[in-house]
Amino acid sequence: MTLGQIIKKYRNDNKLTMQKFADRANVSKAYISMLEKNKNPANGKPIKPAIDTVRALAHAMDKELDELILLLDETQELMLSSERCTLKQNHEPLIEDADLGNELLERGLTELQRSLIYKLIELSEIEIKEINTFVDYVIAKKEISTD
Repeated sequence: MTLGQIIKKYRNDNKLTMQKFADRANVSKAYISMLEKNKNPANGKPIKPAIDTVRALAHAMDKELDELILLLDETQELMLSSERCTLKQNHEPLIEDADLGNELLERGLTELQRSLIYKLIELSEIEIKEINTFVDYVIAKKEISTD
């Protein structure tokens, strides 16, 4: 089963709404919806949740991380870190977006900046717009304080 299928079954078995489960896992309802559909609306590709997110989802289902990972089928990929490693069921890491990673390194971005870019890739268009608005606010505030 995919992570989304596991979540949906757990929610149905425990009579939890998406919002209630999202609150338990400390993620957004929209993200739970994307996981259950196993589709990123921004690019149409399957969702590849970060291992920390999977840990939170496992905790929300009263499971250990390894217990949840063992339930996943071979099609479910997980991001292990900001370097966009993915883990398949056979536990062999696969490096993705190597060209992107190299380009970001060549541009001299810090680890934190690269991490933020990789995280943005996983967000929905609406979430990215919200973050963009906040960043615009922070920049404007910075410009006002330096004047």
